[in-house]
Amino acid sequence: MSEEAALKDNAAIVFEDNAAIVFEDTPRIPVVDADPILCIYKDFDDPSAFEFTDDEILDFTKREQMSHLFYMSGSKTKPLVLPDGFGQSATDLSRCFYNCKCQSLTLPDGFGQNATDLNGCFYNCECQSLTLPDGFGQNATDLNGCFYNCECQSLTLPDGFGQNATDLNGCFYNCECQSLTLPDGFGQSATDLHGCFYCAVNLKTLILPDGFGQNATDLSWCFYMCAGLEKLVLPKGFGQNAETLRECFLTGDYGKLSNLATLILPEGFGQKATDVGMCFCECIALTSLRLPDGFGQKATNMVSAFANMQKLRALILPEGCGRQALYIATMFYECYELTDLHLPDGFGLKAARANGVFGKCIALTNITGNPNFGASLDLSDSPLLTVDSLMVVVSGLQTVTEAQTLTLGEANKAKLTEAQIKIATDKGWTVA
Repeated sequence: MSEEAALKDNAAIVFEDNAAIVFEDTPRIPVVDADPILCIYKDFDDPSAFEFTDDEILDFTKREQMSHLFYMSGSKTKPLVLPDGFGQSATDLSRCFYNCKCQSLTLPDGFGQNATDLNGCFYNCECQSLTLPDGFGQNATDLNGCFYNCECQSLTLPDGFGQNATDLNGCFYNCECQSLTLPDGFGQSATDLHGCFYCAVNLKTLILPDGFGQNATDLSWCFYMCAGLEKLVLPKGFGQNAETLRECFLTGDYGKLSNLATLILPEGFGQKATDVGMCFCECIALTSLRLPDGFGQKATNMVSAFANMQKLRALILPEGCGRQALYIATMFYECYELTDLHLPDGFGLKAARANGVFGKCIALTNITGNPNFGASLDLSDSPLLTVDSLMVVVSGLQTVTEAQTLTLGEANKAKLTEAQIKIATDKGWTVA
C-alpha cells in the first residue's frame, strides 16, 4: 500500500516481531467526509506557511482527532512553532508529525495533555530539536513507535509522560538521542516493551525510573543494538513478569560492537520467561554477569543465550536454569575467555539437541554442578577441562536408547581412564 493510500485509509501503524511497520487493512479511525482537514500540506519556503487564522486556531484548540496533521509538511531549514491552545483537546495524535521535516518543533502548553493515542506521533520526524510541554503524554496508553526513527539529538520528557502507557513497542526505535532520562512512572504500566530502544545506537546514557518494565510480558529486542551504552542498571521489578526475553540485550549485530561493560539485573528478572534465546548474545564487553535466582527456570528456548560473550570469564547459572530447556544449541558458543561455568541440577535434561553448546570455548577449564545431558555433546573445543570437570559431565549423562555421542577430543579423552570412559558407554553413549 502506498503512503498516500495509507493516509487516506487512516490505517494504524503496527510493530511486528521483525520491528517492521505494516498498515492494517481495516481503518482504525474512519475519515469523516465532512471534515476537510485531515492533514496540512504547507511549504515553509512560503512566508505565510503555518500562519494560522483565528478561526483555524479556535478549530485546532477544540479538535480531538489530529492524526497525520503535519504529514510530510515543512522544510528542514525552518522551525515550526504552534500557537497557544493548539492541540490541547486532542485525544488522537497518532502519526501527527509523521515525516514532518521541520528544523525544530515548539509545542505550546497543554498540547497533548489529553491525548491517549501517540502511536507513531513523531515517526520519522526530521526535527533536530524537540521540546515537549508539561503534561504531554500523561494520559497516553499507546506510545507504540512514538519516536520511531526520530532525528532529534536532544529529547526532554516531561513529568508524567508514559505513566499510563501499556504499549511501548518500538517507542524509541532508532531514535538518535545520545542521552535519555525517563520520568518517574514511565513504563510502570507497560506490558509490551518489544523493541522499545531497538537500534538506538547513539544512546550513551539511559536512566530508567523505578517500576519501569515491572509489568512487561514482552521484553524481546528491548535494548537490541544499543551499542553505545556502557552501563545499564535495571530497576527493581524489571523483567519479573516477562515471558520472552529473546535478544533483549543483543548488541553486536550489523558490525556495531557492544560497549556495555556493566549490566545489573534485579531480583526476579527472567523468572517467568520461556524464551531467552540470544538474550545476552554479542555482549562482547561484559566480563561478568550475575543472574538472579529463578532466571531461566521456565525457559524452553535458550539457543545462543550467552553466545559470543567474548570477554565473559565466569558464569553461574542459578538453580533450575536450563532444566526445562528444549533448545540449548550454541548456548555458550564463542565465549572465548570463559574459564569457570556452573551448571545446575538437571541442566540439559530435556534438550533434544546440544550441538555447539560449548563451541569455541577454548579457555573453559572448570565445570561444576550436575548437568544431565541426553543429546550428543561436543567438548573437543575445550582441551583445558580438568578431569573433575569432565567427570561432572560424564557422571550426569542420561542413559540413552538412541545413538548419542560424547565427543571429548584427543586431549580430553587422554585424561580419562578406561573405567571413567566406561561410565558413559554403559549408559549407551559413544565416546570419541
